Amino acid sequence: MESAFSEAAWAETLTKLPTSEATSLGAAARDRRTAPSHVVYGGAHLFGTQTIDKLEQIARAGFETYLPDSDALAAVFGVAPAHAEEIHRRVDAQLRRQPVADCRIDFEDGYGPRSDEEEDAHASAAGEAVAALAATGRLGDRLIGVRCKRLAGASGLRAVRTLHRFFDAAKVPVRVTVPKVESVDEAAAASALLAALEHAYGLPEHGCVLELMAETPAFFSEGIPKLHAITAAAGVRGRPVAVHLGSYDLTAGAGIPFVAQRPDHPILDHARTLLALAFGGHDVELSDGATTTLPIAPHKQPNSDDERVQNAQVVTAAFRQHASDVAHALRFGIYESWVLHPMQLVSHRVAQTRFFVEALPGARSRLSRFLEGEARASRVGAEFDDAATGRGLLQFFVRAAALGIVDDGDPLLEETRRRFADASGRERRT
Repeated sequence: MESAFSEAAWAETLTKLPTSEATSLGAAARDRRTAPSHVVYGGAHLFGTQTIDKLEQIARAGFETYLPDSDALAAVFGVAPAHAEEIHRRVDAQLRRQPVADCRIDFEDGYGPRSDEEEDAHASAAGEAVAALAATGRLGDRLIGVRCKRLAGASGLRAVRTLHRFFDAAKVPVRVTVPKVESVDEAAAASALLAALEHAYGLPEHGCVLELMAETPAFFSEGIPKLHAITAAAGVRGRPVAVHLGSYDLTAGAGIPFVAQRPDHPILDHARTLLALAFGGHDVELSDGATTTLPIAPHKQPNSDDERVQNAQVVTAAFRQHASDVAHALRFGIYESWVLHPMQLVSHRVAQTRFFVEALPGARSRLSRFLEGEARASRVGAEFDDAATGRGLLQFFVRAAALGIVDDGDPLLEETRRRFADASGRERRT
């Protein structure tokens, strides 16, 4: 019996339908080995050529003092003994190799109000320090950048002046963080400003990553379409873009009282959800906000056992709070977050390493089975994996490799990269 319906007639129509790259397995396997795991913020008036070295020394000393072995780590963070030894070993290696992955020289909240003369001098000095670090190779593969004041409003010219003086001294591409972005026009102006600075100082076109701070209700006021429009304006003609969540400014702007301004507030989770839905699996990097409970010992030079115990209680409590906040962001697929104190490098790396180490055995067996089945639905024990969970497994595994928790020569990692080379081989600019 003949049918009036023609499958062939639909062929042209179907080819014109838009698709999202995020729906492909290849997008999930994108190579993210250069993505940072944290960004350390510090006032510009404190930055010099020795700053990063000092931060790393403090982090290593804190780890050795408060988490000297796997038993101490298990006790502080409630980690099962079966995982504590590996987590301790990996964190120890990370802190010995390079505790600071990314550093931001702050001319905004971490800097405070100062005279134009002071800020001019600090901007030039910071640029000179970055130039010296770059020239001598002391940055290694660390990332570095500067946060200016807001471009819109009364602080705009001051922000331009600071960036001008910084780049005039540095003459190297860095990440530039622009706070309190609220509009497409503001994002476009930030991108144009970086383009002008790159041109003026002979820097590579789009060599500076533009980081937009999502820290006012207006940034989220129209939902995902506005988020896409803002980042599109910032990333015009291919400029790399990141979005950083400003937790405390956002909750304050929403009228949340200070006693409730916690990193796990529902308003912040709503913001994280929007950011994840807008940019998860795409080229826009996301960073979570800060934990303001800092691991600062009350006794700088303890003279008794009681004082040492008090120090340990205060520091480890702050470790636990920070680690909990980092793990909370990880569950939203946000792998980077802020560090306000060098000792937070310890708790940040413990939280990230724990997140992957505890889940890797199960993820490894499920990903192996999934790849063996040529990305078809599969079952391991009681866990059923289809294409959607397959993407999640791939994202988890590639991120673990990016953080060094899976060795670069791991056979399963190599097979993942080979299988999805078309998507994962593209270079990402940092």
